Amino acid sequence: MHRSYATQIKRLEAKIARERREMEQDAAEYESRKREENWALAETAWNFLRGRRQSYAVAWAMRRRGNTGRAEREIQESESELTDLQEALAELKKSLEEEIEEVSHKWIAALDQVEELKLTPRRADITVDAFGLAWLPRWRVTVNQDGQERQIELDAYAFVERRPAGTGEGDA
Repeated sequence: MHRSYATQIKRLEAKIARERREMEQDAAEYESRKREENWALAETAWNFLRGRRQSYAVAWAMRRRGNTGRAEREIQESESELTDLQEALAELKKSLEEEIEEVSHKWIAALDQVEELKLTPRRADITVDAFGLAWLPRWRVTVNQDGQERQIELDAYAFVERRPAGTGEGDA
């Protein structure tokens, strides 16, 4: 449950980051176009004062104003999209918390319903499948080493490697 929500949350957070970058680019473009529009307006005024009338100046200014307006609308669109994504993320996190709370309440209720059940085994129900006894003999030896006596333990058995008949050892 948590893994699926984590995937959805990561996806939404990536979209939010992408939308923020896009909005920053749109804002930079808007500022650039606004600056360009202002300079073009100043240039047109300067040319008009100097007596240079350009017949296309008004059309050019309108085209620049249209580009600036388009850039401004893109910023507003990005802000709207960013708001929607942030709301979706908040709803998803709230849904996760509600689901976690629901599951917690379910298991707490289940713990309250636990009953102790005492079982008494019958002799007929018990079977012994295997029984064994192991003994490994050891020798305790006292050794005199450098003028001091020490006790050590040695294995009192030896493992014998069994070889199949006909291997050559001990065969006549």
